[in-house]
Amino acid sequence: MVKDTADGVSSQILKGAQVTAMESDSAVSVIETGSSGQRTQQMLDHLADKVNGVILSTDAPGISFIRDYAKRVPLVVLNRPLEGVASVVPDPRIGTVRAEPAETLAVTYVAGPAASWANQSRWPRCMTSGTAWDSRSIR
Repeated sequence: MVKDTADGVSSQILKGAQVTAMESDSAVSVIETGSSGQRTQQMLDHLADKVNGVILSTDAPGISFIRDYAKRVPLVVLNRPLEGVASVVPDPRIGTVRAEPAETLAVTYVAGPAASWANQSRWPRCMTSGTAWDSRSIR
């Protein structure tokens, strides 16, 4: 279940899940829910007894809902580390380090939702990297 199918990182992980699923005669279906937490929770509840597991790539449902859902259905959460729930989390240092070569004249960080884990993990790394980040960056 994804917020937006255009998300490049999530789509790469889902492609990998599809390859693995095909090897065991299973399949991966993608459901795009947009940014509605209520819609996401409704879809997850609807799927609970119909699927073998869920990959959740959206920040829409609340933490307590996700933890409760993970007790009912095998669940992996992308881009959102939650204690007690399987999570796949990128290392924000990689992208910021790659954006820091000496020949780079300016780097602008365009943030996602302020409350998202991804944004909260990347912005502090940018600010402590030693690179002269454009202070006018959209945050």
